[in-house]
Amino acid sequence: MSVQGSRNGGLAAAIRHTYEQAGVTQVQLAVAVGATQGMVSRWARGEVMPDLDTLVEIERACGMPRGHILRLAGYVDEVTDVPSAVQADPALSSVQRDMLVDVYRGFLKRKRSDPRASDSKALPTSTKKSSSRASS
Repeated sequence: MSVQGSRNGGLAAAIRHTYEQAGVTQVQLAVAVGATQGMVSRWARGEVMPDLDTLVEIERACGMPRGHILRLAGYVDEVTDVPSAVQADPALSSVQRDMLVDVYRGFLKRKRSDPRASDSKALPTSTKKSSSRASS
């Protein structure tokens, strides 16, 4: 099998895993992305591959973040920045992901605009409480 065929197999498995994990049938996915059930079946078997716009639609229909399928298939490395990591978490809904990223960015803005807003002020209090509990 060629490298391309091998990669198609990985992408096909990632597509199949994504809709199965989401509890979406091939028929439901086909309706959601404007394809036929037969075409979804061909994607799942690796016979043909959807274009990138369709991959994004598949992810959206399954409640997964953008890039989820390409990460599963090994085309894209795992993300390391906080907003991208939050967006890549399939355990969160899209609303939860957006809210967490907004909160995170709000903390960054506050920290940049107010040098007194430091994590170090909150940590000793929390640490002392946990230490005193642990020693009791």
